[in-house]
Amino acid sequence: MGNWIEDQSTLQQKFLDDYSIRFKSAVSNTRIIPNLDLPPVVTKEDNYLLVQPITFQELETVVWGIDPHKTLGSDGFSASFFQK
Repeated sequence: MGNWIEDQSTLQQKFLDDYSIRFKSAVSNTRIIPNLDLPPVVTKEDNYLLVQPITFQELETVVWGIDPHKTLGSDGFSASFFQK
């Protein structure tokens, strides 16, 4: 079996030790990205357009472009709810 632990601080430490062992990744998450002096993918002009507030016309185009019979969204509503 095992040893019964009643001391809270010992129990917490045992839990943390076990958790660390179980979920420690053997693979390093550190990625080395070489400096290739590539140009930026998004230009300043494109970035300006991307951070603009959406317009009613853009929103309407997207909502009406969704198939009303698609699966419910994370809020529980289908596209048909918003198209009515």
